[in-house]
Amino acid sequence: MKELPDYFVQVPEAFALVEEGVYRCSGVLSGEQIKYLDTLSLKTVLILSVEGPSRAFSQYLKSKGIRRIHLGMTRWQSNLGWKPVSEELIKDALECLLNKANHPLLIVCSSGVRETGTLVGCLRKLQHWNFNSIVYEVKWQRT
Repeated sequence: MKELPDYFVQVPEAFALVEEGVYRCSGVLSGEQIKYLDTLSLKTVLILSVEGPSRAFSQYLKSKGIRRIHLGMTRWQSNLGWKPVSEELIKDALECLLNKANHPLLIVCSSGVRETGTLVGCLRKLQHWNFNSIVYEVKWQRT
């Protein structure tokens, strides 16, 4: 990948710190946004959407030796009714997320909100956040 000057670096869409060593953002990244990821010293990228990462993002992960876990592809289910994502996807993603050996870790989905927001909401519940605080964080991330 061609190196971009520092003044072309952009923060990815829907980027946020979840907790120390855990970040989230949209999985649709431009070259300028991919360069921003260098500042995070990532070890793992957890992909929750069915769609795979762009060629540029895949090349970046490979060139930096960042582990890619694409749960969205392996845990996708077509008929979930009212559920935004499958329970299996959330369970497996939480196991990956809670394993400190995977940190620093970036969670991505196509929008950075739907699957990622559900996962972070479940993490917050495990952290004993009250429901109103969880809903507030999810709404804040969508704006």
